[in-house]
Amino acid sequence: RLGSAIGVREYVTRLEQCSIRYLSQHAIDAKTKPGCPGIYTADAKIGSIGIRVKDRTTKHGVAINLCLNLDLFRMILPCGSFIPMTSIERISAVKLSTASQAEIFAHSFSEIFCTTTVTIYSKDELLLRLMAHAEEAD
Repeated sequence: RLGSAIGVREYVTRLEQCSIRYLSQHAIDAKTKPGCPGIYTADAKIGSIGIRVKDRTTKHGVAINLCLNLDLFRMILPCGSFIPMTSIERISAVKLSTASQAEIFAHSFSEIFCTTTVTIYSKDELLLRLMAHAEEAD
């Protein structure tokens, strides 16, 4: 939930900062591009941000490409741009699991957002929460 002291643009900026800090721990020099939300290396996009805000509550968030089939991105224009996508695995030749990286990213998140509480859910837990939320909406 966005507090009164932070707006949507600042929230996106902080998500980008979290991602840059996280990627620096993998010796990846990442940056932002003015007017283009997301996280970039010198020649490719490595992370995307997609949020929805309703009543100052955010949904969705940030996605860092750890290790995935980047060929799938050739079939679409990610975020409407022609920039190629990359991943930590492609840059560093290290295969990482989401579970092993969640806590590391959460630490970056807690530093940038000045919070000590970050909840990490497994894929199964998230699916159950989404299903429960969908049932409540019906």
